[in-house]
Amino acid sequence: MNQRLALIPARGGSKRLPRKNILPFMGKPMVLWTCEAARDSGCFNTVVVSTEDKEIADIVRTAGFSVDERPEELGSDMASCADVCLEFLARSEKAGTFYDALCCLYATAPLRTADDICAVMKLLTSGTDAVHAVSGYDHPPHQMLYQNAEGFLVPAFPLLVTRKSQEVPEGLIGNGSTYAITVTALRKYRSFYPSRIKGYRMPALRSIDIDTAEDFTFLEACAHLLKQEGLTRDI
Repeated sequence: MNQRLALIPARGGSKRLPRKNILPFMGKPMVLWTCEAARDSGCFNTVVVSTEDKEIADIVRTAGFSVDERPEELGSDMASCADVCLEFLARSEKAGTFYDALCCLYATAPLRTADDICAVMKLLTSGTDAVHAVSGYDHPPHQMLYQNAEGFLVPAFPLLVTRKSQEVPEGLIGNGSTYAITVTALRKYRSFYPSRIKGYRMPALRSIDIDTAEDFTFLEACAHLLKQEGLTRDI
């Protein structure tokens, strides 16, 4: 693979935690942590922030990074990240730039490092269509319960719910930070979930993804802990 793109989606209209992509975090707007990690990884021909928001665009450009002003119809919470990436690729190809691989890096996971990104991109060359940064579930996923319309709890996996944890393979989940995929697979499946996916395991302390004010409080606590232990960059 020769041409690699890092695309950082950063909408302005987040609802649960307003303006989350540019919240001040440890001395700089949130989005810039991901921009810097992508740049410092040295893995990409292009690093670009996709946004419809002028304030986000101004912050990113002032810091020296590229911005793509996404179409207005892709600025709502109804547009998927895959839609944003596919539309950007289509415009790039019309302009004569073709990419072999794309890495979607979420701005709300600022503790993910350049080394994490490098590890994900290296795995993408190991005979797979996609790589997700993952972490383990805090609780056995096969014991998950849903509340039905009558208010009763029902097992999500009734055939497994009574099994001991050691009898069920460990559950993993994408940690909301880093998703790499070949452009061929992205076009075929139109999602980041093709038939062949490998996982890059990240520690829980670096796997914080921000959606709520409580998440942000937890993020700050983890960042201070990592700084004390010397396990993260320039925090």
